[in-house]
Amino acid sequence: MPTQIKLLAIVLIINLTGCSFFAKKPEVPAGPRVTIMSYNVENLFDTQHDAGTEDFTFLPLALKSDPTIKAGCEKNSSDYRKKECFETDWNEEILKKKLSRVADVIKQVGGGKGPDIQILVEVENKRVVEKLRDEYLKDSGYQTAVVIDSFDPRGIDPGVLSRFPMWREPKIHKIPLKALDKDGEWSAEKTRGILEVPVTLPDGTKALVFAVHFPSQSNPVYLRAQATAFINHLEKDLPPDVIAIVGGDFNITRDEDDKEGFFKTTLNEKWSVSHIEGCKSCEGTHYYHPKTEWSFLDALLVRRASVARTGWQIDPASIKIPNESKFQVSRYGSPARFDSGSPWGVSDHWPIYLEIYKPAALAAPTATPAAP
Repeated sequence: MPTQIKLLAIVLIINLTGCSFFAKKPEVPAGPRVTIMSYNVENLFDTQHDAGTEDFTFLPLALKSDPTIKAGCEKNSSDYRKKECFETDWNEEILKKKLSRVADVIKQVGGGKGPDIQILVEVENKRVVEKLRDEYLKDSGYQTAVVIDSFDPRGIDPGVLSRFPMWREPKIHKIPLKALDKDGEWSAEKTRGILEVPVTLPDGTKALVFAVHFPSQSNPVYLRAQATAFINHLEKDLPPDVIAIVGGDFNITRDEDDKEGFFKTTLNEKWSVSHIEGCKSCEGTHYYHPKTEWSFLDALLVRRASVARTGWQIDPASIKIPNESKFQVSRYGSPARFDSGSPWGVSDHWPIYLEIYKPAALAAPTATPAAP
């Protein structure tokens, strides 16, 4: 039989039996999904002085005649910072503008309601985070709001907002940094702690969310090396049936990661790293103008060991940098810092976003065998 006739016969048989080699595979039903974002909101202070913190710059002018506030401004190390401290009028109207812009950025995702878990970096206290939640994100359904004051003398710390309830009390971890020279002494003692917030995911899985803010680039590389190693140390002691998520500002530049491998080697061994797993066309979350360098200072990590035990995993296609708010982009195409007198500007960072999901086959209850 000629080859053409054989092929025609096969096609006829396939059509008659209702089969097709070219039919699409049936779509696998979606399981539960959780959205997560980390955002360095840059100096989100309220308008009140917190005793014991150096929040003097971010206070209303009306308070700066107070002897304590004046003395605090005078302690600044440079004339520029002293002038900034005395002249900045961080009043309620300015705070409203800042909060409304931060909320606008957050509401880019989640259908206008923000992510299920929002990690915040550079927030002064729980009071200002609750103000953000209750007045500017009131339709977002955030029930959990956590900030624990730690070790930064300015009073800026990481925080977490979440729609999910907590299954135990949150806590703060002091990073055991050790100064190897004089340059590292200050930050070894004063670096923000790592906030640990336990939340319960919709299917009942327990999760631990860690919010971080590592020593800045003005500090020695070895401090960020120690902080990175401490994240892996924390991972070793986590329960096996808990999904662990780390997010925040790691302050690791592109150049530093190329040289030291903090993301691509040290953390990538134990954690799936957001910008390594996805976001391949993204340039970064921060732009350093003097070096014309984009970097992923901000990242989200998901514990690799969690996937096998909980079924929850990253959707690489979901990883992105939400930066379409009208306040976010400067005229240079980089993150626009907040300026109370400008129609744009919110933070010198862009957020990083991802979704985790549980395949429906793992999420669905096991069927009970029929009786014989």
